[in-house]
Amino acid sequence: MYWANFLHLHQPPNQTRDVLRQLVKESYQFIIKTLNKSSQAKLTVNISGSLVELLVNYKFNKVLEGFIELAKQDKIELTGTAKYHPILPLLPSEEIARQIKLNDKTLQTYFESAYQPKGFYLPEMAYSKEAAKVIADHGFEWILLDEISYNGKLGAVDFDQKYQIKNIGLTVVFRNRNWSKSFPPTTVIDLNKQELPPRFVVTATDGEMYGYWHKDDWKAWPYALGLPNVKSISMSQLIRLYKNSEKITPVKSNWESTEDELKRNHHFAQWDDPHNLVQVKLNELRELAIKLVSKHERDSNHDWARRHLDRGLCSCAWWWAAGRQLDAFSPVSWNPDEIEKGLQELIKSVRSLKGASPYEKIKAEKLYHSIITLVWQRHWEKQS
Repeated sequence: MYWANFLHLHQPPNQTRDVLRQLVKESYQFIIKTLNKSSQAKLTVNISGSLVELLVNYKFNKVLEGFIELAKQDKIELTGTAKYHPILPLLPSEEIARQIKLNDKTLQTYFESAYQPKGFYLPEMAYSKEAAKVIADHGFEWILLDEISYNGKLGAVDFDQKYQIKNIGLTVVFRNRNWSKSFPPTTVIDLNKQELPPRFVVTATDGEMYGYWHKDDWKAWPYALGLPNVKSISMSQLIRLYKNSEKITPVKSNWESTEDELKRNHHFAQWDDPHNLVQVKLNELRELAIKLVSKHERDSNHDWARRHLDRGLCSCAWWWAAGRQLDAFSPVSWNPDEIEKGLQELIKSVRSLKGASPYEKIKAEKLYHSIITLVWQRHWEKQS
C-alpha cells in the first residue's frame, strides 16, 4: 500500500508569538522529530511564506532549520502556494500571480536549492479554472484538490489514476476526504488490516493537526510509518506510479464544500456567504483596497500600502466571520479580534496612500466602521 500524505503548514502574518510558540512545541517539533526518526518517512509539505517569516521574526530558527534539513534530505517535498493564504478564486489574476511570486521569493531565500516545487497548494483547496490557469502559467505541474472538486459529489473519484485538467494541462491529485477527516495515520493502520487494502491512500490535512489539534499519545504516526506493507511517498512519486489518466473539468469548490452548497452555487461558503453581511462588507473593502492600491502605484508610500494589502488578503478574517464549525477538529469560526486583525491591514493599505483623495479614503473608512459595528453587534447579541 502506497501512502501519499500531505501537510499544510501556515499561520497568518499577525499571529502572536505565544500562539506560535505553542504550535512549535506541540506540532512543528513533533513533525520534525517523527520524520527524522523514520528511515522510511516521505511526505509532501506546504510551508507558507507567511509562516516562514514568522519563524524567522520570532527567532524559532531551529524549527525552520529542521524543515530545511528535511527538504535537503528529500524526506519532504515542498510545494508552492500563495504567501498569505488568500482564497485565490476570489482574487483578480494579478493578485494571484503576486501572491505566488511573493511566496516563491520567501521560500527560495531560506530553502535555497531545496525549494524546487513541482506541485502547488491552493489555500483551502479553493479551486477555479481562472486560478488554475495562473498556476500553470507559473510553471507548476500539479495541484492537490479535494475529491468533491471532481464533479461536485463525494465518492466519485478513482484514486488509482491521475487526472489532467482539460485545456490547462495541470495534473490533479485528489485527496480522499473521509480518510483525511480522521487522523490519517490511524486510518492507514486500519486500512492495512483489511484483507484487500487499497493500493493508493491519499490524505491531506492542516499540518497543525499533528500534535496540536490531535495529540498522538498512542504514537500512531510513527507506527504507521514503520508498517512493512506501507510505503510513504510524495505526491510527485504518486503521480509517476499512476498508469491511467483522465481529462477532466473540475468544479469550483474547496476542501470543505458540501454537495448541497455546490448545487446552490455556494462554491466558497465559508468565506463568501452572500447572506453573511460581515463577509459581504469585507469583500467590498478588499475590492476597494485592491483598486486604490493599483490606481496609486506611483504613490510615494505605495510600498507600505502594498505590504498591508498583501497581508490583508489572508483568508482568516473571512473564516473567523463565518460563525460555523466545520468538523470535530475545528473551533467555531467566530472571533471578532481575529476579524479585526485582517480588517486593520485592509484599511491601513488605503490610509497609507498619500495620493488617495479624501473621497476615496472616506469611502473606505465608512466600510471599515460599518464592519466593526456589525461584528461587535453580532458578537454581543450572541452573548445575550
